[in-house]
Amino acid sequence: MTAYSNPTLAVDGLRKLLADAASGERPPDKAKQRQSRRRLLNAETADLVVAYQAGARMNDLARQLGVGRSTVRSALVREGVAIRPRSMGPEVMADAVRLYEAGWSVSKIGTNLGFDGTTVWRGLQSVGVTLRRPWDRG
Repeated sequence: MTAYSNPTLAVDGLRKLLADAASGERPPDKAKQRQSRRRLLNAETADLVVAYQAGARMNDLARQLGVGRSTVRSALVREGVAIRPRSMGPEVMADAVRLYEAGWSVSKIGTNLGFDGTTVWRGLQSVGVTLRRPWDRG
C-alpha cells in the first residue's frame, strides 16, 4: 500500500512531463555523453608519431584527430615512441603566472592551458609565486 499512498506526487510529475512536451522544450540530458570510440588508421598513426616527435602536444593531436588523449598515448607507446613528461614549459609558465596575477584560479588556468589545476598550482609554487589562501580567493 505504501507505493500507492501518495499518488499526487506521481500525478504532479506526469502533469509536468505533459506541460514540457506541450511547450516543445526538451529537458537537459543528464547523462554525460561519451566520446565515440574509433581506431586510428595506419596513416594517421604514422602522422601522429611524426607530429609528436616534432614537438606537438598530445592534447592538441587528440583534438585534431577527434580521439581521446589516452588513444594518442597508446598509439605512441605501441609505436615505441618515448613519451615526454607532461610539464609546463617556460612560455606556458609565464602565461600561467600572468593569468594567476590577473586573478584567475589555478583550475581555470589549467583548463585554458591544457593542464590539471594541481599541475598549475605546483608550477606556480616552484617559480616562487605567492599563492592566494583559500579564504582570499574569489
